[in-house]
Parts: sequence; C-alpha cells; structure tokens
Amino acid sequence: MLARRTSFVSLIYEDTNDPVALAVQTDRGVIGGTGSMTAHIYRNSAASTPTATEARWELSTDDGDTYSTVSADSDHVFAYGAFIAVPGTSRYKSIVTHTIGGSSGIVVGDYGLYRLRATGTEDRDYTRTFDFSDPA
Repeated sequence: MLARRTSFVSLIYEDTNDPVALAVQTDRGVIGGTGSMTAHIYRNSAASTPTATEARWELSTDDGDTYSTVSADSDHVFAYGAFIAVPGTSRYKSIVTHTIGGSSGIVVGDYGLYRLRATGTEDRDYTRTFDFSDPA
C-alpha cells in the first residue's frame, strides 16, 4: 500500500530545478514617461544570475490571445538580480525587473499585457499577467 501512495505522490509532484515565476509589482507610466514591472523567479539552486533565456519578458496586444518576446533595447531595459537564499526554505530567489520607456518614453505600442516566462530544463512557468495599460 505504501508503494502505491509513493508512486501516486511522485506522479503529481516532481521536485525539479525548474524555476517558478511570481508577479510582484507594476508601475504603469503615461505616454512619454517610464514604467516598470517586477517579478521573482524561485528555483532550487543558487547557480548564476538568470539569463534572458531563462527569464524572458513577453507582450500581448490582443488581450492575452498571443504573446511575443520583448527584446531588450534602450526603451526596454531588463535587470536580473543574482539568486539569493530564501530564509527557512531550500529555495533561491532572483528579482527580475523590466523598465519601459528608458530613452524616448512610453509609446502607445508599449501598452498591453506583459508576463515573465521562466524556462528550466524540463518545464516553463509564467507569472500572472501585468496589466500595463494606459493609466490616463
């Protein structure tokens, strides 16, 4: 009986090193200004700072039907924090920030739904969507 329960538990929960993404904060900006989104990535190891491959920002301009990758440039700046231990757990956390409107300010095409896609060796995880709509 114990063997069956153990097998069942392993089917519904597999402890991997794949990251988990969590949306934290949105600071919406007006046209010509700046705004930002902050997310956390959690994983089981403190390896290096996440890369653009592991943590990728995506944008939807059609209410979440489709998403496309946002490329880093002078108006879309990404900051990836090093993984630090989360006290009382075996997890490590990285803070990932996306700042919009850096050099020329926010434009209409910057508004939409954003999410952070965290990709591991086996699976990927997404934050809830960030509503980055025009606050005006």
